[in-house]
Amino acid sequence: RISRLMHRSEFRDRLVGCPSAAAVLEAIALEENDL
Repeated sequence: RISRLMHRSEFRDRLVGCPSAAAVLEAIALEENDL
């Protein structure tokens, strides 16, 4: 799970400035709420 969070952190950095970034981050947040 820690490695997944680290991967997500890199993923967030890459998404900065992308049109779909907000939607992806929202999906990640929802997934973490379900865990």
